[in-house]
Amino acid sequence: MMLWPLFGSLNQLPAALSVGVVTTYMRIRGLNILSAFIPMLIMLVITVWAMVENLVHFIDRGDRLLIVLSLLILGLTTWLMISSVISLFRERSLVLAGR
Repeated sequence: MMLWPLFGSLNQLPAALSVGVVTTYMRIRGLNILSAFIPMLIMLVITVWAMVENLVHFIDRGDRLLIVLSLLILGLTTWLMISSVISLFRERSLVLAGR
């Protein structure tokens, strides 16, 4: 029950990242990415916002375990988002060539 406050945002994160994979796949195939990119962006913004709100609440309560876990999750999420953006907007020919 101690980790329950993290569940809400962690539940939505894999969904947003999955739509990110679909968006990247669509970009590689030369398809219009807006139908996947916009929902992904909305899910990521809301999820990260909720994670930051939770982190502020955990800091106010002084709950060290949840602070550390939240920072770790936010760090990994940031890393995945940056990697996804780089992959998404990389030159399509380089991706198809396997570089």
